[in-house]
Amino acid sequence: KQSGRGFVTAGNTTRTGVSWEHLNRLQQKQGFVTPQQLEAMLNLTERLTGKGQLGQSWIAKLLKAVGFAPGYRISGPQALLTLVSPRTNAAVRKMAAENLLSSVALGNTVLTLSKVAGAAVVLDYTNSHFGRIRFPGSDTYYNIWGTDQVLARTIAQAVAGQATDRFGNIRDVTLKNALSNYLRSGEDPVIELANEILTGETYLGEPLKWDLKSARKVV
Repeated sequence: KQSGRGFVTAGNTTRTGVSWEHLNRLQQKQGFVTPQQLEAMLNLTERLTGKGQLGQSWIAKLLKAVGFAPGYRISGPQALLTLVSPRTNAAVRKMAAENLLSSVALGNTVLTLSKVAGAAVVLDYTNSHFGRIRFPGSDTYYNIWGTDQVLARTIAQAVAGQATDRFGNIRDVTLKNALSNYLRSGEDPVIELANEILTGETYLGEPLKWDLKSARKVV
C-alpha cells in the first residue's frame, strides 16, 4: 500500500541522514573510518531509528508472525546494549551515549514544558501511563517514549510488586504477571483479541463476559 511505502521511505531517509552525519563526524575526528567502525555505526543507526535485528531463527520468525512490530520494540534495548557492550568500538560507543542521552534529555524537556503548560504528567513509575502526558480537557495519554516506556514500566512494576491503573487503583503484580503483560502488549491485535476471548479478560485486566458491554470493550 501507499502508506506502507511512505513509512518505509521515511524510515530509510531518516537512517540515511543519520548515517551520513555519524560518518562525517568520524572522518573529521579520525581522518578515516575502518570497515569495522562503519558496520558498527550503521547497526547503531538502525537501532536508534527504530529498526532492531531479530535474525532468522524460528523464534524470530514466530515473533514476526504473532507480534506487532517486534523489530521496533527490540531496537531500544539493542541500542542500550550497544552502549554497554565491551565489544563496541570506543568511537561508536561515544555516539551511542551522545544519542541516547540527548533523547532522554529531550524527552524530559518535553515532559517539563508540558507540565508547566498545565498538562498532567504521570510520574508514578508503577502506573500504566508512566511518563505519558495528558492535556486538560482530554482523556488521551500521549506517549513520547515509544515501546521503551512499556519496557521501563514493566521492569518498575516487577521490582515494586505492584501496578497502578489510570484511576489510582493499586493491584499486586508478580514477575510472571509483569512479563505476561509485556508480551501481551506486543501481540498482533488479532492474536490479542483471541487471547482476551480465551482468558476471559482484557489486557488491562478487565473481565469479559458474553454480553453487550463486553462486546463493546472488545470493539
